[in-house]
Amino acid sequence: MQFDNIIDRTPSYALKWERYKSRDILPMWIADTEFRCAEPILDAIKSALSMV
Repeated sequence: MQFDNIIDRTPSYALKWERYKSRDILPMWIADTEFRCAEPILDAIKSALSMV
């Protein structure tokens, strides 16, 4: 996992980012991560969706 590769999630319009927009606050109140999903997980999702 690349912890130094920043993925900007602010354009996702998630409540986490919209609630504190334009304020000097890091919204860390939701237990999630801002890391790219692991490739095996993405592959499994793509495979499952291709069967639908």
